[in-house]
Amino acid sequence: MKIDPEGVFMLGTDGVLRSFDENHMVLDAVGLSPEQIKEMLDQHPWDQEIEDKYRGVDGTNVVDMKQLYEPDEDSRPKELTEEEMRQAEEEIRVHNEKLMQQMEQDEKDGVDVAEKYRSKSNY
Repeated sequence: MKIDPEGVFMLGTDGVLRSFDENHMVLDAVGLSPEQIKEMLDQHPWDQEIEDKYRGVDGTNVVDMKQLYEPDEDSRPKELTEEEMRQAEEEIRVHNEKLMQQMEQDEKDGVDVAEKYRSKSNY
């Protein structure tokens, strides 16, 4: 997929994974199968509302170029204020720092880090 280092990826409610530039214009889009959607959702803690939102969704059925590149508002990233952006960046930084520290400790303790941190299904 085409990406913008200042942009974001977002899985739309239609099952399409989109790459947006920093101005939230779609750079690239690909419809995901139910299995691929599940795999993406499994990267986050389980949430009943999100499970219900994507139940039965098949992004591979989205073939219209207009729908792929001009999605509904609920399939676009929301505009963040400067403060929200700073807060999100800080949360990501702290999370990644803690994760790296835990992985380093796990390695020292002889834990199979690849196995421990591989994707596991919650859905």
